[in-house]
Amino acid sequence: MPNNKLYQVLGVDKNANDQEIKKAYHKLAMKYHPDKNKDNKEAEDKFKEINEAYEILSNKKKREMYDEYGEVNFNHGHPMRPNNVYDKFFGETNPFSAFDDDNFFHVKNNFGTGMGTKFVFSTSGIRGVHNLNGMNRKQKKQHKFMQFINNKKVTIRNLRNNLSYNDMQGKIIDYGDKKLTIAIGKRKLKLEFDNVLQNAGVTIYNLDDYENKKGEIIGFIDDFDKYKIKVDDKFIGLSPSNVIIDNNNLVKIRNIESRKDLNGKIGLIKEYDSASNKYIIMIDDNRSFKLKIDNVIL
Repeated sequence: MPNNKLYQVLGVDKNANDQEIKKAYHKLAMKYHPDKNKDNKEAEDKFKEINEAYEILSNKKKREMYDEYGEVNFNHGHPMRPNNVYDKFFGETNPFSAFDDDNFFHVKNNFGTGMGTKFVFSTSGIRGVHNLNGMNRKQKKQHKFMQFINNKKVTIRNLRNNLSYNDMQGKIIDYGDKKLTIAIGKRKLKLEFDNVLQNAGVTIYNLDDYENKKGEIIGFIDDFDKYKIKVDDKFIGLSPSNVIIDNNNLVKIRNIESRKDLNGKIGLIKEYDSASNKYIIMIDDNRSFKLKIDNVIL
């Protein structure tokens, strides 16, 4: 006989649409995941329950059968593994499992290439670099930018296959090859530049009500190409042309017609030249360029 038990497990109405079910599952899966609830039998049982519910309610045919007939043995006698549902939802093959040893796991990046973004769990004070064969290398030489950006606060953003990490706060602990290594507690994430937003200080420019006010970038609105900025306990959206970013932040160069070879390069803001309204940006090879303030983006 039909019932609403699975809907109640996810905390949604029986008429909930696919997006509402997906959102509810995401929230509960992250809350009750075994890796976040060590030796917690109640959380383990809850995790299994919400995965069983989502497996059915996220499948159109299974949901229709459940709505009409109630409990149905969809697995034909085979036990359902909760992580199978979790892995499929987050686009991973067991994203919390070991990679080469207990300190590693990897996830797909944001760009759909099939390449992995390497995550490292640090269990000791030894900082080593591990290759994909699990062999240790000598500690690499630190990038010159690190003296300016080490321990800078950041927010994770725009991960499409690993939604649970979006909006998490962390700090920069390494940089190289256009990628940032971010520490979140003991966890380390190696991410593309576009998946990290530095919580940079700014001065508002050429805007009457806020001229020369100080603020902090806390987000970026991609659809409108605007920063979300906290200023005077208010939140406002401003275009890059109205924002002067503090020195010693990493930026990506963009939209330069005369030097297209510079577009996409990562550089460090060394100085803002108020006379020309341009940043002085240093790139990897130690060359510096004067660039308009809307030709760089965090």
